[in-house]
This record gives sequence, C-alpha cells and structure tokens, in this order.
Amino acid sequence: MEKDKKPRRSFYHPPFVSAMHIELRENKDNLLYEDEHRLNTDPLLIDLLIIKKDSDVNITSGLGRIFRKINIWEYKSPEASLGYKEFHKGLTYAHLYVASSPENISYRDISVSFLRHAKPVKLMKMLLSEGYTISEYEPGIYHVSKSNTNKEDTKMGIYADYFNNLEELENANKEIKNQDEQIKNQDKTIKTLQKELKKTNKENSELKKKLLAIEKKLSNIAVL
Repeated sequence: MEKDKKPRRSFYHPPFVSAMHIELRENKDNLLYEDEHRLNTDPLLIDLLIIKKDSDVNITSGLGRIFRKINIWEYKSPEASLGYKEFHKGLTYAHLYVASSPENISYRDISVSFLRHAKPVKLMKMLLSEGYTISEYEPGIYHVSKSNTNKEDTKMGIYADYFNNLEELENANKEIKNQDEQIKNQDKTIKTLQKELKKTNKENSELKKKLLAIEKKLSNIAVL
C-alpha cells in the first residue's frame, strides 16, 4: 500500500508547487521556495515552505495575504482528507520548525495553510465549536484564528477549491515548463546570433585588411 501512495504524491505535488509559483509571480523576487522542506524529524516533510525575504513586503495575491515571514503549505489531493488530525498535524509542523530552526523564530513569524479541492465543512464545524474564528477572506479562502490565543499565535488559512481542479494544476505546471523552454530557446537564439555577429565582425575585419592592401598596391602603381 505504501508503494501505491508514493506515485500519487509525486503526481499531485509538482503541479501544486508550479501553480503556487504562478499565483505569486508578482512577488517572485520577494519569496524563496523550498519544495518538500525536510524537518529535523524524519520522515516528516512540509509540502511547500515559502519564506518572505523581506517581512514588510505585501503579497498581492489573495493566497499570500495571510503570509508572515515563514509560511508552511500543505496540499491535500482529491484522495486525501483534511480533518481534525490533519489540521493539527499541520500546526505540529510549525512547532517542529521553531524547534529545529537555528534562528530565533517566533510562532508569530509563521503561517500554516492548507489547500484542497473542496471546503472541509466537518473540520470547520469542529474548529468553530472549539473557539476558533473562521472568516472568508475571498471566495474559497478562509482565515482561521483562535479568539483566546496568546501572543505566540500562528496564523492559519484554508484554501478550498482555489485552484478549481487538478487539471488546472497540471496546466499551471505545463505553463511553467513552456516558459522555461521558451527562455532556453531565446538563450540559444541569442548565443547563435552572438556567434554569427562575431563571425561577421571577423570577416569584416579580414575584408578591411584586404581593401587596405589593395589600396596600398594602387597607391604604389599611381606613384610609378
């Protein structure tokens, strides 16, 4: 059974990461991405860790409005559930990150977000019954907070159906690859043109030398 689960992870997660790159492209210079960030407790892996290079930068995408310095993302495929245990497992990642970081990281520096194909109704009802506040920031984007948390709170978000389906994630992944391919082709074209220009300059230089030699011969003939 374990062997069957691994291919699904590799299938779903690359397009999810690519889609995140596209969604946050306006701030690409302000963010660092670490796909499947490894925590110090093996084999726990964060699906995607997004680090703001500058804490004061405002992220334009609705996905990034919740962002703090350190942003932990967990993607749940259509086959995976997002229930009470999965929710608290995500919060555990924040605690482990703080515990394993060589820097002095506060929980106030961290946000935890979950992305899935549909709204986790049962989980939300359970969180509301435990004193959590859930507000819909944008369609499909829910901000979660605890009304009685202390100063060391962690910001949380649930993103339901933000990317409509897996096909959209796959298309996003293809778009990234196409853009990379276009850049590579442009680089090849530029290098080819540079070589041709260099060759043309060399030929022009040799032609100029020949013309000077001819002019010199004609000058000698004229003197005679």
